[in-house]
Amino acid sequence: MNICNINKKHVILQFERRNLSNSKFLYEEIANRLAMRLKYVKINPKYILDVGCNAANNFSLLNTMFSKSSYIGLDFCKKSIERAHKIINNIDKRYFIFNFFKNIPKIQHKLILSDMASTNIENEYIDLIWSNMALHWHDNIQEVFEEWYRILKTEGIINFSCFGTNTIKELHKAIKEANIKTSYMIFNDIHTIGDTLNKSGFANIVMSQETLTFTYENPERLLKDVQGIGGNPMYNRHNGLLGKEKLRLIYESLNNQKNQSNLIPLTINIIYGYACKSKTINNSVTHKINFIS
Repeated sequence: MNICNINKKHVILQFERRNLSNSKFLYEEIANRLAMRLKYVKINPKYILDVGCNAANNFSLLNTMFSKSSYIGLDFCKKSIERAHKIINNIDKRYFIFNFFKNIPKIQHKLILSDMASTNIENEYIDLIWSNMALHWHDNIQEVFEEWYRILKTEGIINFSCFGTNTIKELHKAIKEANIKTSYMIFNDIHTIGDTLNKSGFANIVMSQETLTFTYENPERLLKDVQGIGGNPMYNRHNGLLGKEKLRLIYESLNNQKNQSNLIPLTINIIYGYACKSKTINNSVTHKINFIS
């Protein structure tokens, strides 16, 4: 379903408590793969919107790809925006020192504290919407896509990544086997996301996905890494710490899932989406969706 029971306040709290440093490799790797999808696309954006920018993690990557573009970072976590300000200011200082005598203009940027489904950006203002591993933290992707459609210029492009259905399925299994009464995130599948893009008016939709598998010698390290990618922001999540017995049962279930190499697997399902705003604006038209396996 497009709507899930995510508590947005919990999402903000999760990202206030961590800066994703423990999962930096994963997010950077996905960002690089996301960038490859634009390699052969002819686009010279004036304004790029980085949705869910966190600490401006993709600022340098996007500036390298589109050096003449103005960067707009958007996030609904105040501490993330504060971190982004510091990082971009440091980049600006280095940029100024090395390029002052070359008469190269300063990188134009702006940071917005806002929900991704309510950006307060004017209609048809953005040329490229980029969102790396942020969409799954929103409770209503249809509202997000409708907002992206509104602010995107005709022939503008969206390019995003997010977690898919099978992400951390091993932990979900362990929670069930430990009989822990809690809600946890069920991520959208690739067809739901593609269909929602279509309903929101986008054209030339291309959806693909891949599965990454990480392995761990022990369940403690696995749980630490899962916490590092964002935690559990659901309304009906288990409150407080788990008791020793419940934690033992989770460890037992995870250890029982070890592979032939005696390692615990952790599945990360990544979905990639690409679409554009067609010249022919007609939301009643059903566009073909290309699903690439």
